[in-house]
Amino acid sequence: MKGVVLVAIAASIGNFLQGWDNATIAGSILYIKKDLALQTTMEGLVVAMSLIGATVITTCSGPISDWLGRRPMLIISSVLYFLGSLVMLWSPNVYVLCLARLLDGFGIGLAVTLVSVYISETAPSDIRGSLNTLPQFSGSGGMFLSYCMVFVMSLSASPSWRVMLGVLAIPSLFFFILTLFFLPESPRWLVSKGKMLEAKKVLQRLRGQEDVSGEMALLVEGLGIGGDASIEEYILMIFCKPKKLILFLLTPKLLSLSLCTIRVGSRYLDHLIVERKYGEAASLCPKLLVKLTIFTIWVFHFAHLRQLPVLVPYMPTENPRLRDTAYELALVALVTNSSFHKDLLSTVKSWPSVIYSAPPVISAIEPQLNTSSMTDLLKEALAELYVIDGQYEKAYSLYADLMKPEVFDFIDKHNLHDAIHMPLLHHMQSHFTKLFY
Repeated sequence: MKGVVLVAIAASIGNFLQGWDNATIAGSILYIKKDLALQTTMEGLVVAMSLIGATVITTCSGPISDWLGRRPMLIISSVLYFLGSLVMLWSPNVYVLCLARLLDGFGIGLAVTLVSVYISETAPSDIRGSLNTLPQFSGSGGMFLSYCMVFVMSLSASPSWRVMLGVLAIPSLFFFILTLFFLPESPRWLVSKGKMLEAKKVLQRLRGQEDVSGEMALLVEGLGIGGDASIEEYILMIFCKPKKLILFLLTPKLLSLSLCTIRVGSRYLDHLIVERKYGEAASLCPKLLVKLTIFTIWVFHFAHLRQLPVLVPYMPTENPRLRDTAYELALVALVTNSSFHKDLLSTVKSWPSVIYSAPPVISAIEPQLNTSSMTDLLKEALAELYVIDGQYEKAYSLYADLMKPEVFDFIDKHNLHDAIHMPLLHHMQSHFTKLFY
C-alpha cells in the first residue's frame, strides 16, 4: 500500500500548484498594478484569467482524458504550469501577462479535474476516501507556503512581482518529472481500453502483491468490458426470423428474465464454489453465464481461487469468444503444475491460435527449461507455441530432443535444412557417443 500512497501524494502536487498560484497572484497584484499602471478592470482581468482558463479547459478535459489517459493529461498540466510560470517571469506588458495567466489556468483546470479522478482510480477502496483528502490538503499547503514566500520577498527594498510569479516554475518542473517518470497510468483506464496485462502490472506495483485477480475482476465488472452481444441480440440469435413480431412483444419480459437468469446463475455458481464443487461449477458456466463480460469475470475468479485449469475445457473459443487475456491466463495456469501439462498440450493443439498471443505463455514456460519441472509434455507444448509464434528453429530443437518421428517432415515443411545442419550433426554425434561409450 506504500506505493499507492506515494503515487497519490505525487499526483496531489497538481493541487499544490493551484493553491500556490492563487496565493501568489493575491499577494503580487499590488506590485503588478503599481508597475504596469493598471486600471481596476485590467487588474481584475489579470487575476481572473487563470480562472477563465481553468473553466474553459474543464469543459473538455473529461472526454479528452478518457481518450488519451489520465497520466498524459497530468503531464500536459505540469507542462502548462511550467510554461505559464516562465512567461509570467518574462512578461513585458499586461497582455503577455494575461496570456501567461491563461496558460497557467489551463494547467490548473486539468489538475483540479483529474487529480481526484486519478487518485480514486488508483487507490484501493479501503483508503480511497482518506487519499482523496490529499488534493485539498496540498492546495492549502501551497497557499500557505506561497503567502510565506510573498511576505519574505515583500520585505526587500524593491519586490519583483515577476519573480514572485515565476517561482512557480520550480515546483512545476518537479511535478513534470514525477508525472513523466513515477506516476503509472490509471489501472481502471487501462482496463477500459482492454489493456489487461498493463493494468495487472500497475495494480501489482501499487498493491505490492502478485495476486490482484480479484480487483481486476471488479474493474472488468464495473466497466462492463466485453465485445459480446447485448441480451436483446442474444435473444434474436435464439429465435428465428418468422417470430419477429412475437419477439418484439415479448422482448421486455425476456430481457428481464435473462437478467434474472444471469443473477440467479451467478449465485448458484457462488454456492457451488463455497461447497468446493469446482468441476460442477465450471461445467455450468457456459449455460449460466450468458454475457461474455460475466464469463470473463468468472475466469478471473477461478484464477484467484487457483482453480482455473478446471474451467479451461469449458471456455468458449469461437462465436462467442472471450478476450485474448482470458485465454492466455488459462494457458499459464496449466503451466504451473505438472499434472496439467497433458491438458496444456491438448489445449494448445485444439484452441485456434488466433484467440490468444503465444509470447506471454512462452515467457511463462521458458524459465523452466533445463529444470526438473520441465516435463516432456511441457516441452512439446512449448514447441507447439514456438510454431504458432513462428520460431521454427527453436521448435525443431525441442522436437529433435524429444525424438519425434515427424521431425524430418517438420524440417522439409519449414525449409530448415541450412539452419539445422550443424546442430543436427552435433546432436547425432553426442547421441551416438552416449550410445556406444
